[in-house]
Amino acid sequence: MLLVPTIALGAIALALPPVRGVEASASSCAASPAPISAPSLAGEALDSEPVRLTARDGRKLEGTFYPVPKVNDPVAAVLLIHDLGADRAQLEPLVERLVKKKLAVLTFDLRGHGASADEECDWSAMDEAAQSRLVPFMVHDIGAAMEWLSDDSRVLGARQHVIGQGFGALLAARAAADERVTSLTLIEPQLDAHNFQLAGLLDDAAGLPMQLVAPKDACERYETFLKDEELEDVIEIQAVKCDAGECAGDKRFGTSLSKWVDDRRDGATSGTSGGKRKRG
Repeated sequence: MLLVPTIALGAIALALPPVRGVEASASSCAASPAPISAPSLAGEALDSEPVRLTARDGRKLEGTFYPVPKVNDPVAAVLLIHDLGADRAQLEPLVERLVKKKLAVLTFDLRGHGASADEECDWSAMDEAAQSRLVPFMVHDIGAAMEWLSDDSRVLGARQHVIGQGFGALLAARAAADERVTSLTLIEPQLDAHNFQLAGLLDDAAGLPMQLVAPKDACERYETFLKDEELEDVIEIQAVKCDAGECAGDKRFGTSLSKWVDDRRDGATSGTSGGKRKRG
């Protein structure tokens, strides 16, 4: 059994190296929060609160935090990262089951997306070249979210479980360089996009509890990819009975995911992720 080392709250900044050829901009990218339908717990709306994050380059991001009700001690947290072209509502179907496991949840909109977009920074209005220029800055967005969790007294900031979908899964895997990350769930991850390569990111995170989730008909492609990259022992694959892009809304997957994260809330792992965790 591998115990992933943890650290004191706020003791370390997100250690993610910059993407080559990109310099940070201090311009803002914010908007008034868009209404989000709150998940419910036992028929009642979950406790939630709006969150404004400030990225390292000064950009403002909108999010939602879901604390665990009726709990006095700090709890482990889950960070949800949506896909490009989506917003934080994409993974909100997972919130209820995670909170049931006494895991606090932070969701937010990446810059240019959802309520974090404005006239100057709107993913849907950008051409492909502008989108490619924007993507590397999203590493700062993940860092801002992790720092927020580290600073909140209701959260064990050294125990953060990161879940991402699509390109959000690549951002999640990039965040695994930070030792506050206790487990990683990649939902239908892209293999290579915007100079982010899944193979290298998984290799860097070897030893961390990780699972790759995909519809059953897509699992063979991922299995072949992992075998070709000699990574089949680094991450486990979970097949889900869902259509592409809709795994987060599958109730059975939400239940199994929350249990998987809960079993690893202290960083313990078993099975596929053997060996020592590499450091970023």
